[in-house]
Amino acid sequence: AGFSFGAAVSMKACCGDERLVGLAALGLPVEAAGREYTYSFLADCRTPKLFLSGDSDQYAPRPALEAVFATAAEPKRVVFVPGAEHFFQGTAAVPGAKRARRQAELRAWIEESFPAVLGA
Repeated sequence: AGFSFGAAVSMKACCGDERLVGLAALGLPVEAAGREYTYSFLADCRTPKLFLSGDSDQYAPRPALEAVFATAAEPKRVVFVPGAEHFFQGTAAVPGAKRARRQAELRAWIEESFPAVLGA
């Protein structure tokens, strides 16, 4: 698992590594600081992948991340946390709610995708 630039680096470094059972990219950047990140290598990456992002992520606008997701090989899942930006911040009325949702989505993907690894 990686967050932001760490997600970009881990996806590139780990795709195809047969020792890994899955890859989770939280806040995967697509457009940041005038730089565009490309992920063409994901078309050949058969490792299960989770793309988890806020639907208001300023570094991964939803259409741009959906385009990356569309080109990635199966198995894959994309989840957008409603109202969350890049750092999954909550609102003043509900502090931490977006981060809690992020954690719940990550946990659900792990439990559903890798029951044997978890001993289930």
